[in-house]
Amino acid sequence: MRRYVAEKVGTDYLVPLLGCYNSAAAVDFDGLPQQFVLKSNHGSSQVKIVKDKSQLDIEGTREELANWLDTDFYRFTKERQYKDISRKIIVEKLLTTSDGQIPYDYKFHCFNGVVRSIQVDLDRFNGHKRNFYDRNWVLQPFIYCKFGRLGNPKHPQGRPVPRPEQLGLMMELAEKLASGQSYVRVDMYSFARKIFFGELTLHHGSGFERFLPSEYDHEWFGYLNV
Repeated sequence: MRRYVAEKVGTDYLVPLLGCYNSAAAVDFDGLPQQFVLKSNHGSSQVKIVKDKSQLDIEGTREELANWLDTDFYRFTKERQYKDISRKIIVEKLLTTSDGQIPYDYKFHCFNGVVRSIQVDLDRFNGHKRNFYDRNWVLQPFIYCKFGRLGNPKHPQGRPVPRPEQLGLMMELAEKLASGQSYVRVDMYSFARKIFFGELTLHHGSGFERFLPSEYDHEWFGYLNV
């Protein structure tokens, strides 16, 4: 994926890579800086943010990473891109804003190479909220997420998010990365006048999320035929 991004838009948008490993035992914690991010390449929500390595339970973390590598996401979601993937642990530089916060995560939902909706996740690790905006950065009146057993949305709308300064360039990059695909979600971070690529997702929420109100489901499906 990093090669694909480099070929499409250049290497300037890649998060610096600190390591890539085939096993949990191989992760060189001694050689890593004080802050970094651990993630897998073969599933969802397998992310560990390390802000202070001196406080990290390294053996416990190795066990967690080994469990990640043992998890076959294809069994649970049937997303074919996970079926035969060579599973790896990736270590990347931790991106933080000037005040030490995790930057906003902008997700561009692209249909036939065109950005149709922009998702922003807020407070992801503490009261996760989610907003959707159109191309003009107008907040959209719907929720798109998983729901609890009592019908409550797991990711309701959050506080308003200011329009990112580099929105136009991010949409341009997203559309280049999404070209040739009927649907792909392109994730990016933007802060301090820098843009970094996050990931490409072919099946948002593994197809298990739903809209409220439901008519927006039909609207998004219609984008496939535009």
